[in-house]
Amino acid sequence: MSHQKHSGAPDPDRFVGRERELRRIGELLQRPARLLTLVGPGGIGKTRLAAEAARGYRNATKRPVHWVRLARMTAGAGATAVVDEVAQQVVGNDFSNRSAWDAVVQTLSTNSGVLVLDNCEHVQYGVGSLVDHLLDAVADLTVVATSRKAIGWVDEQRISVPPLTHADAIALFEQRAELTGRRLARDDDAIISAICRRMDDHPLFVRLAAARLTRSTPAMILSELGAAGGVDQRLDWTDGPRYGVEPRHRALADVVAWSYDLCTPEERLLLERLSIFAAGYTVDSDSGGDRFGADIGVDVEAIEAVCSDDETTAAVHLTPDRIRGALDDLVDQSMVVVHFDRPTVRYSLVESVRVFAERRLQERSTAAVDEPARVARKYLYYYRDKITEMAETWNRDRSADIPYWAVDSWDNLRAATELGISTPDEATAGLQICAAILALRLPFTLGSFREARRLTERALHAAVTSTPALTELRITTMAVLAIVAQIQGDREGLTRLLEQCVDHYLAGLPESARPQNWRDTTDSDIGLPAVVEIAWGHELVIQRDPRAVTVLERGAAKCALLGDQLGAQYWDLSAGLWAALLWPQHPSRERAAQWTRTAPHQSSWVTVWGQLKGAVALSKGGEPEAALEVQRTALVTLLKLPDVAAAIFATHSMTWSLAELITVLQGAEHPDRNRITALAVENAQLLGATAKWRATLHLVYTATTMGPFYDETERAITLAREILGDNRYTEAESQGAQLRPEHHEVELFAAGMLSLAPRRQAQFRGESALWHLLTQAERDVATLAAGGLTNIDIAVRRGTSRKTVDAQLAAILQKLSISSRAHIKDHLLEDDATRTSSKPAVEPRRGSSGTGT
Repeated sequence: MSHQKHSGAPDPDRFVGRERELRRIGELLQRPARLLTLVGPGGIGKTRLAAEAARGYRNATKRPVHWVRLARMTAGAGATAVVDEVAQQVVGNDFSNRSAWDAVVQTLSTNSGVLVLDNCEHVQYGVGSLVDHLLDAVADLTVVATSRKAIGWVDEQRISVPPLTHADAIALFEQRAELTGRRLARDDDAIISAICRRMDDHPLFVRLAAARLTRSTPAMILSELGAAGGVDQRLDWTDGPRYGVEPRHRALADVVAWSYDLCTPEERLLLERLSIFAAGYTVDSDSGGDRFGADIGVDVEAIEAVCSDDETTAAVHLTPDRIRGALDDLVDQSMVVVHFDRPTVRYSLVESVRVFAERRLQERSTAAVDEPARVARKYLYYYRDKITEMAETWNRDRSADIPYWAVDSWDNLRAATELGISTPDEATAGLQICAAILALRLPFTLGSFREARRLTERALHAAVTSTPALTELRITTMAVLAIVAQIQGDREGLTRLLEQCVDHYLAGLPESARPQNWRDTTDSDIGLPAVVEIAWGHELVIQRDPRAVTVLERGAAKCALLGDQLGAQYWDLSAGLWAALLWPQHPSRERAAQWTRTAPHQSSWVTVWGQLKGAVALSKGGEPEAALEVQRTALVTLLKLPDVAAAIFATHSMTWSLAELITVLQGAEHPDRNRITALAVENAQLLGATAKWRATLHLVYTATTMGPFYDETERAITLAREILGDNRYTEAESQGAQLRPEHHEVELFAAGMLSLAPRRQAQFRGESALWHLLTQAERDVATLAAGGLTNIDIAVRRGTSRKTVDAQLAAILQKLSISSRAHIKDHLLEDDATRTSSKPAVEPRRGSSGTGT
């Protein structure tokens, strides 16, 4: 055994061994096999192996790999639940109202390659049904599953995942030992070899043993394992000998119990209570920018709130001030995973540990105290209180950023809602979480409405079932869902939900106060709540009814009376937007246009939306060039804000302004034909890009679902086609369709930061534009890499770690859409290219290949 090969900075993400299994999996994927199942016990490394194989397949074939983590699903979940879970993780952005099955089949049919279903054992029958139907529906799809037992499909290819080879187990021990800061001596070689053999070269056992180096020497660890005829300190366990049997004969509990029983009573209690949080994942991202298994976990605040004891009379208890120490100890023992890729440190349990801890928590229940129920109630109330407080704060001050905590906590918010729905007398708490999710516009940020809408509808049903009495919360939530239905193109759903809101409200009024037909009262106030007025205004917009402006203005005024001044401003600007398209003479249009001239220059959500709405009013008022300038500024800001709806509205509204500008130029005494043609080409390209973007979002784009939005876009298409002719328009539209919205190329192009000049028509992206996607740190690293420095040399020069540079370079290659660092020079700005020609401050190391990988 040589320690030389592991010199340098610790590299905990380097994949170790498995060459034979990787080669076999690669052969089957190329064949291709239809279903390939990696089978093995918990902790053996099935997920890690699948991720490495998927990375190799993707790099070799350039075909997509779709990764679905099933760990968070309830044991025994059926096929319908599994399909919903796959849709949530595979389909991504989806504004449609398709069934989950249709969404999955259409997505995989369009982007077929490999679908990885990770952690299938607890939902085996649901997965089996899904695989059977999915492989029949999508002809060229390959499914890779990881499971403790085979799926059972007729043509299933099974690959048994054994322990590591002994040499690879030693290499893994050394790799993990580096993280503890313990320097291994040559005298330790034989001891480490013996430890790995007593661990049966099982990857998880080896990792746990290496983690013991924080408090023990290698010789001490070997002694604890009963070496040299000594007593194994774990012999007080009642389930038989720990080692000397085949790995496949060990239960999951055996894998985790070895480390669990080394914990203090406080650490055990904390570990058990942590099992209430949504599952973590077992793989860190080492796939060149892909988020295979990437995890965000939970922060210390959540752990302290949920896992601490309100009373401290029990012999073993946890106070908030003692949780942090116990948490750090659990991290040291590899029982808890720590994540540093967020502004705050976050923690999670891998699934095997979470299942074990959950079972131990259930065993703590007594006749007097139902411990799992007590922890679950604290978990539900914590996420309810946290998300509702954030929604209230954000509604008071929409100039603040959308709370990223809510995005990072999506899995736990969803799990808490499910808990509320399924727990007697707690349905209202689940509904409160859903209402806050909608108030924070999380479906816009996450890019999908399906799950949020269906979860909210289930919460509404549960709340009505448990407490039939009507509440303001239910009316408000139904009204917001009506707006969501309109965005999804579900016109019938919009009408149904709106009518339910109004009927519920009117039922609470004296019969004499109820209007004979409430739809005839657009010009009078019958007392509808503000959000119901706004939902009604959306219905009228889709119907192209100018009265929508009156109703939206009334909704805005009611927001103001409630003290929601920013909401009042937002909806008043919305009234101005639709006035510009449906009722141009209405004063609301001019107010919205005037707002763009006086609005503060802030990079905030409410300001950007105000600019976009006011720009349409400005354009329709005869100032399209000024409107375009406002829209371009807003688009640059949108590159920093995760709001899919704002981005797609912005690019579409820009096509409207371009059409208005072309119309103005055509009406001039001496029209500038060259400029008109150039603008028509630009608009055709942008229209092609927006059409492609609508398709990727599955946005229902018809005259009956989009109203004036559809009319304005079709007008822009018609005008550009008239100027260019069918052939030239189609060519320009096709060029724009090759812009990729997932890389923000549509926004960049619309903002004037990306050119579709003829010399770039093969790729349709400019070097400097893609360069703008890099952070400043990434630009510096890219410049040094283009100058010939290795990753280690770059790390030394920048005073950072090799791991950090590896991650930065992977992100650079992804953002620039290149496969090798050799192509970075093609994307350098002129100033940066000049910097690469200077002699590097750090000479390459002797014997370096210069590749840095």
